[in-house]
Amino acid sequence: MRKILFVVMFTMVLLVSGCVPQNERITAYRVPHLPRPIARERAIITPAGQGVEGLVISQITSQLNIRNRFWRKVRGKDLSDRYDCVIIVLGISHGNMKRLKTDLTQEQQRLVELARSAKERGMAVVLVSMGKLYRHAGTDAISEAVAPHTDYVIVVGDGNYDGFFERLTAKANVPLTIVSDIEKIKTPLNSVFR
Repeated sequence: MRKILFVVMFTMVLLVSGCVPQNERITAYRVPHLPRPIARERAIITPAGQGVEGLVISQITSQLNIRNRFWRKVRGKDLSDRYDCVIIVLGISHGNMKRLKTDLTQEQQRLVELARSAKERGMAVVLVSMGKLYRHAGTDAISEAVAPHTDYVIVVGDGNYDGFFERLTAKANVPLTIVSDIEKIKTPLNSVFR
């Protein structure tokens, strides 16, 4: 009886302490905000999928007195020393993509090339998801392609409802902040610059 009790207690201690590997264990680097700035106050904000979500983030950065330029189709060759941060905001508008004569494949190629170029220039790259409502297979594919080239990921609301961003940032070893609503995005966004 004592042996059984000992084995049961020992197993419980191992499970509680985390010594036994768990298949679904997520080891993302979650932070409430960055501990120190990764950029100065000059940002290019571009939508991933030509949605209006990029304009929302541009307005918020302006409210935070962070100089920014909203640039729909910025490419790596467009980057200059005037900017030191690229913010990629997920949000797809098929109507805007049609008007701009682009599609999801071209958008993904543009954003990967942009993120790589930004990293080569020593610029910070931030990926922002506005929540579950703005997520689907297209934005997830873009996120997976861009994540290895990012420095920080911010997710609003229930955008991480399935653990996608936790797995993505853990794999890319990138800090992740999840905020409850759009109003709360100001603190982590501000921490990028100050």
